[in-house]
Amino acid sequence: MAPFSLMPPRSLFADVAIAALLAVAVAGLHAATSFGRVWSGDGRLLAEWTVRLDVSERYHNALYVPAAWLCDALLPRGLLAAADDPLALAKSLSSASAGVGAAFSYLCCRLLGSARWAGVAGTALFCVSPGLWFFGSAIEVHAQHFAVVAFCALATLVLPWRRPVVATALATAVFLLPCLSHQTAPLLGPGWILLVQCARRRVGPPFSVKALLAVGAALLAAVVCGHMLVQWRRGLGFAMNLFGAAAEVGVWHQGFRPSLVWTEVLWPLFLCVPVALIACCWRAIDPWLRACGALTLASLIAGVLWWGIMENGGYLLGAGFVLAALVASLWSVLPRRAAVATAVLAVGAQFLAGWHYVRDFDAGGFQVEDRVRQVRAHLGTRGVLLSCNDNAPNIAIWLPAVQEHTLIPTLIDEGPMEAWFATIYPVLLGCLDAGPLALDASYRFRPDFPDRLKNRLSLVEAALRRDCRVTEFDDPCWPLLVLEKR
Repeated sequence: MAPFSLMPPRSLFADVAIAALLAVAVAGLHAATSFGRVWSGDGRLLAEWTVRLDVSERYHNALYVPAAWLCDALLPRGLLAAADDPLALAKSLSSASAGVGAAFSYLCCRLLGSARWAGVAGTALFCVSPGLWFFGSAIEVHAQHFAVVAFCALATLVLPWRRPVVATALATAVFLLPCLSHQTAPLLGPGWILLVQCARRRVGPPFSVKALLAVGAALLAAVVCGHMLVQWRRGLGFAMNLFGAAAEVGVWHQGFRPSLVWTEVLWPLFLCVPVALIACCWRAIDPWLRACGALTLASLIAGVLWWGIMENGGYLLGAGFVLAALVASLWSVLPRRAAVATAVLAVGAQFLAGWHYVRDFDAGGFQVEDRVRQVRAHLGTRGVLLSCNDNAPNIAIWLPAVQEHTLIPTLIDEGPMEAWFATIYPVLLGCLDAGPLALDASYRFRPDFPDRLKNRLSLVEAALRRDCRVTEFDDPCWPLLVLEKR
């Protein structure tokens, strides 16, 4: 097949049109299953920032809020989320990112030599995987990172590699974007060197080992510069601060557990894994593409398994473009009838797996709107809410006159429980003077909360019951205690 850049204009137009249709289809599908609950503490913060379109200088994914600005400027209100939903922008950003990433991934498939139908099927297989579908429906950074990486891969493939020095300089600048998008970007570096080789092969003889080492050095410079830009964006100065970064990684490091292989790799990617493995071993596929895919996946998977953080496969989504390309390349070289039949079955099975994954999560309760109704019904539209929620944005987004005070920052303290309680409890009692007061007791139903936190919150709740008149309003997810002075 002729390289994408040498195709006649009509063929180029057709591929751009198909990419646009894929973007619309994927974004619409993920928007239709957008979650009514929030995934993780980061999801809560991101939801709050997109409501204010504000920037937290402490957040390490420096492109998220700028991407929200762009989404807010380009997308009509109500297109991907209800216009009256305060979290519409955060939800729209995730689904739109999944769609944009699908479009760029398809174009990467075509540039890397896949047939048109196979490019659509390979992209579809990844886009309905449990992992991407989950984060296209959730408020989080991973779908946006997928879109950024896919765009940068496409840009790298179309750079003028007949002029290696110019193209390498441009590729270095391009690779800054993934480094600003997510802290796992350095793990893409080894595979990205081979992506450059794939790009070079489209227009000329492959680079020598020496030339590839030079490309690797340039990409390493991009990683270093990207890290320093993130540090600056976080208010930590334009400096390396490697010890600080290493300490932060160490704080969250949980180490390898065998269960991670299933929960973080096999299940989130599901059928992408066996098909991509077969593609990596299929000799009819370009060896540089196979090596690029294998090295990209190996680096990301090794990093995920070493770090040990449970993230529903989110840390692997940066490899989406190359997974789609591997799958598409395999289906392109197989006999047409067998390839089409296999693709239809695989995409159908992947769709069912992804559908059940996202529906099961959203059926698990803790719907944000239910919390708002509970507070409005029993505390009212003015007062103070005490909480310990990392799975719900601040209630003031919906009820501006209700002040929510979260205990999460105080619970980071590892000191003795008695000293913590003696410090925090008088402050909580003082909240009674500010008007109606309620305690969100949903921590009771959080199986993911450590016992240390539950014990501290139980101590607070018992003391409030002792010292205040308490009216309890039960709820399967959001029990509320309304407190008054005795």
